[in-house]
Amino acid sequence: MPIVVIPTAFRGTTNGAAEVEVPAGTIRSCLESVSEQAPGFHELCFDKAGNNQRWLKFFLNEVQLEEGPGTLDVEVGENDRVEVLAAVAGG
Repeated sequence: MPIVVIPTAFRGTTNGAAEVEVPAGTIRSCLESVSEQAPGFHELCFDKAGNNQRWLKFFLNEVQLEEGPGTLDVEVGENDRVEVLAAVAGG
């Protein structure tokens, strides 16, 4: 099963889990699978229109995915790792 790597800032929704196994599919379906197990995760990843939050970056097997409308539709295989990177701002 694919693994979704959860950013540190989002781990409160996963009870501290750094990785979550999900069924293969697309980036979107993998994130939605995490959301089913982790209340609050969906709102951190998606806006009200169902698009990914603009401050997120996605990596598939350590390769950053191009930003754009098709990012969430990228296929994820059985042995893949999806990493969600959340930009952190502060001062």
